[in-house]
Amino acid sequence: MKHTDSLSKRLQQEMKDVVFSDIQRAELATRLSRKLVESNSATFTQRIAAIWNGYTEIPLTAGVVGVGVISFILISAVTNLLVIDQSTALLLLQSSQGMTDLRQGVSLL
Repeated sequence: MKHTDSLSKRLQQEMKDVVFSDIQRAELATRLSRKLVESNSATFTQRIAAIWNGYTEIPLTAGVVGVGVISFILISAVTNLLVIDQSTALLLLQSSQGMTDLRQGVSLL
């Protein structure tokens, strides 16, 4: 406890020695305000680029589970679209047969 007290006292003493002139304060204030304006006026593409170039750590198990769930959902959605039952197949065959008869009748005229 004694060590941290002496360290904080020493730090406070050193901070008293740090003094900025009025010109330095004004320059720092303009830099900070300029940075705030630049960060707030970032375009959508700049924000997307910042996210894309950044990184997020995702645990391996969570990533694998997430990819598995998304894959399962996509596969189940696609297989439902590709499944044709017997009545639909019969209807498709009958309609295609009717189209060929119609084409042959038109070509005979």
